[in-house]
Amino acid sequence: MSIIVKRPATLVVNDEERAISVAIENHTWLISPRDLESAIGWELREEGLCRGDVCVPVRDKNLLEVGNDIALDRVAETLRRPFATESDPPMAVIGNPDSGSRLGSESAPNFSLPDIDGNQVSLDDYAGRKRLLLAWSSW
Repeated sequence: MSIIVKRPATLVVNDEERAISVAIENHTWLISPRDLESAIGWELREEGLCRGDVCVPVRDKNLLEVGNDIALDRVAETLRRPFATESDPPMAVIGNPDSGSRLGSESAPNFSLPDIDGNQVSLDDYAGRKRLLLAWSSW
C-alpha cells in the first residue's frame, strides 16, 4: 500500500484562485471528497456530480475515485470543462463551461498577462488586428 502525501496547491475555478490540498500521482491531481465541494462547488453523490439540486450523472463512480480520493481531471472531463496543470509551483485550472465551445469558433476569450516589463496586456487591447499567440512549455 502506497502512502499518498498531500501538499498545498492553487486551483483556479470560475476565475477565482483557491488554496487546496492535493496529492499528485502520475500527473493525476487527487483531492479528498470532503474538499471537492469547497474547491469546485460540486460534490460526488450517489446520483452523480451535484451542485445543489443539479446533478451530472456519473455511470461509474470508480472512474472518478482513486483510492479514497477524487481525480480532478476526471471530474473536469465529466463536467465537460477543460483542465490544465502546472507542477512547479503546483497549480491547476478548471476552465469555464463555455471555453470548450470557443475552440470551435476560433474566437479566443479575453485574458491579460504581464509583458516583459511587468505591464498588464490584454488580448482585447489588439481587437480588430491580427494576433499571433505563442505558447511554450519546458515539458
